[in-house]
Amino acid sequence: MPRAAFTIGRLTPVVLLNAVALFGMSLAACLPCVARAGDAEHAVADDPASNVIVLDSAGGFRAAPGGGADDFVLCVKADGTASIRTRTPGKRQTWRMPPEEMNDLLRFLLDEQKFFALKPRVGGANPAAGIQADAGGWVLSITADGKTHTVRGPMGAGRGAAELKRFQRCILRLQGVMAIVEVGGGESMDRFLKEANAVFSKEWPAEKPLTIADIASGTSLANGSVYVIFVRGSKTIQASSPALDGPVTGTIVSR
Repeated sequence: MPRAAFTIGRLTPVVLLNAVALFGMSLAACLPCVARAGDAEHAVADDPASNVIVLDSAGGFRAAPGGGADDFVLCVKADGTASIRTRTPGKRQTWRMPPEEMNDLLRFLLDEQKFFALKPRVGGANPAAGIQADAGGWVLSITADGKTHTVRGPMGAGRGAAELKRFQRCILRLQGVMAIVEVGGGESMDRFLKEANAVFSKEWPAEKPLTIADIASGTSLANGSVYVIFVRGSKTIQASSPALDGPVTGTIVSR
């Protein structure tokens, strides 16, 4: 995944190393954990078990958010551990995302989508679309930079188009994280991403390769079959396998 490139003045290697060392010591003495994300830094709690991102559903026929300890649809801790619910009550499936992915995730949510600037509720009821005020919705809470912000929005289309689109982009990205956890982690997902890109690059050679940010969903069925959907604009690719360690096939779903 590409990272921002920058240049630091005209310092000699020795002076630069000394400056970096002193600067690092100063930061270590006064800052909590810091997630480096592109050109921005987002501080998370010192406690690695603290919740940074919590996604759950509420309303409609769904249970209230939370339930038991960390019983959320998705929970991401300060150390990058992401967990999701499983078919076994009380048991959660986990994946420890690498620091660069945690960084990129926070950058996307907080810098690109400006999550902290969203209203507490986006996308109001829309009876014409069959969406009522008490319909089921997503509840997303993020704790970083010394503050916590919680936003609720519908699972489908609703009113408040501009903010709603930003909120839905946040949800889509987090569903991608859930998909990675579902299929067993980053190394396993790499197989599906590689196969999807083999099809994608052949069909659309001028497009940049798909990344984890293009994951729309991922499902591991009871019979062992795995399906991962990648979306780029109107283009949709499905990568599927009869088993987690079986051969992966990429298929164009829509152009």
